Amino acid sequence: MNLSVDKSIVLLEPQVRHNTRHFGWLDQIRGVAALYVVCHHAVMQITVVGDHAHDPIYRILQLLTIYGHYAVDIFIVISGFCLMLPIAARQEFGNVWIFYLRRTVRIVLPYYAAMAVSLILIYLLLGEIDGSHWAEVSLPVTFDSILKHMLLIHQWFPEAASKINPAFWSVGVEYQIYFLFPLFYLIARIIGFVYSFILVTLTSYALWGVSFYFDIFNPSSTGTSFYYCSLFFMGMVAANFVSHAKGKSTSSRLGIIDQNATKFAIAGLFGILIVAILGFLVERFALPLFFPLQIQSFLWACFFPYCCI
Repeated sequence: MNLSVDKSIVLLEPQVRHNTRHFGWLDQIRGVAALYVVCHHAVMQITVVGDHAHDPIYRILQLLTIYGHYAVDIFIVISGFCLMLPIAARQEFGNVWIFYLRRTVRIVLPYYAAMAVSLILIYLLLGEIDGSHWAEVSLPVTFDSILKHMLLIHQWFPEAASKINPAFWSVGVEYQIYFLFPLFYLIARIIGFVYSFILVTLTSYALWGVSFYFDIFNPSSTGTSFYYCSLFFMGMVAANFVSHAKGKSTSSRLGIIDQNATKFAIAGLFGILIVAILGFLVERFALPLFFPLQIQSFLWACFFPYCCI
């Protein structure tokens, strides 16, 4: 199976990799997002008893780390951007099966290793820990939950999504989006990236709406997350734009971000802060406004593609 126009080439040939610049700011964003996720999960594991629940330091830590889901949104947008950038530069996808194989090797094998370590720790030590947030959502481990995790479909089932290790839900979501990536590219080549983005966004959020209304396919924030297809496509659109910006090469266009990293970071953080504060106010004071996390993700995720152009 091949989606190229003229000839079959494998994804990211040596000469393509050689011509694709490494952008340090992407690694910085990944690093900050990963560190924030670690802090998010660490604070969630703190067991508070008695009056300590009102301790100001603990409350501040809670407020600063409750937006771990946003960091996952970052990874999804960056994935779409990084995967699309070399393809947009050469205007052909390459061998789809090779792409699937490389994604599987890069994602699934480390995931299986992490799951094995988690299961060993549960058997030897963590299975005896009671009362923590982790124990409440991750235990007990059953054969059914292990099987669903092995097939990377655990996020489709509420009873299995957070078992073994709560952080694993996003791995299944991202891996399944990779299978749709060739289809996304094909649609974009036919009707254009802007119209494709509108189509994917409307379709993915419609599917999430159906899932939410009928309570099927685990519509929670750690569930199937159909709407992540839209965020992934944001990254694709940004990569296509910077790759074909008139009068500037891909490298020089993205070099603007390297030269003005502080300004872009401030603008992005300011936008995220506005959405986060609004979301907090709606939840904290029960404001009559429908503003679920899934909608928040879409709004603030737009800031990353803007940083890329």
